Amino acid sequence: MRGEIRLAPDEPSLAFPDIEEVRLIRKGRASTLRLESLREVDGAYLVAFEGFVDRDQVRDQLAGGIVWVPRSTLEDAGAGEAYVYELVGARVVDASGTELGTVGAILAGAGQDLLRIDPGERLLPMVPDTMRGFDRVSRVLTVAPIPGLWDE
Repeated sequence: MRGEIRLAPDEPSLAFPDIEEVRLIRKGRASTLRLESLREVDGAYLVAFEGFVDRDQVRDQLAGGIVWVPRSTLEDAGAGEAYVYELVGARVVDASGTELGTVGAILAGAGQDLLRIDPGERLLPMVPDTMRGFDRVSRVLTVAPIPGLWDE
């Protein structure tokens, strides 16, 4: 192995866009990296970046980071779909319009992703039964909380 790093997309069905540069966020710092090579392997990608020549350098300087691609390179999300970046910070309401908070984060879970609703850091499984719709224009996510999930 040379200086390649394995990138696992949040949504494996999406193809990696045809781009030359990405932004890497790691340990609170952002940097721009130029792609040297990219190849698909087992539902992920092996990527080499310019200036990174061995696996120790990659591990020490890149591992654990989050890679961002330019929005302009992504396909539009389809009906009933949204990108994580669209949801974080969006208002969350239930079907009756009651304000529940805002999306604080999307957390990767073992069985399904979890929506963290702030304030209160309430977690909601992101499954078809709980996700009702997303209005991109007003940035409002409508959900159907599982009865009793947040009872104390």
